[in-house]
Amino acid sequence: MPSIFAIWREIQKVLPFVVRRSSWRDAFGLLVVRIEPKGSYGKAYGFSLPPLDGTRLNDYWGLPGSPKEISCAGCGQWELITEIPEREQWNKVIQEYSMKVDAS
Repeated sequence: MPSIFAIWREIQKVLPFVVRRSSWRDAFGLLVVRIEPKGSYGKAYGFSLPPLDGTRLNDYWGLPGSPKEISCAGCGQWELITEIPEREQWNKVIQEYSMKVDAS
């Protein structure tokens, strides 16, 4: 499994994108909104997307719309989530964040 930085390079450095740890259930994901590269790694910033299974959102990974540094971004075990159109709840958060960034 690749790191967040390897995924970012693989998708041609397009932001934002959604990832999850390989050990997480399908209901969880993080929106990666900024990368500060340093060699092969660096710092990645993002926030949790609302859990799709109704469980409580853990702010350890950052609350929706409030990016923070993603711990373990350089570790393996991350996977890109590409089936976003089926996740209407996540699309709303992604669109709201994108509009906020475009307005600033």
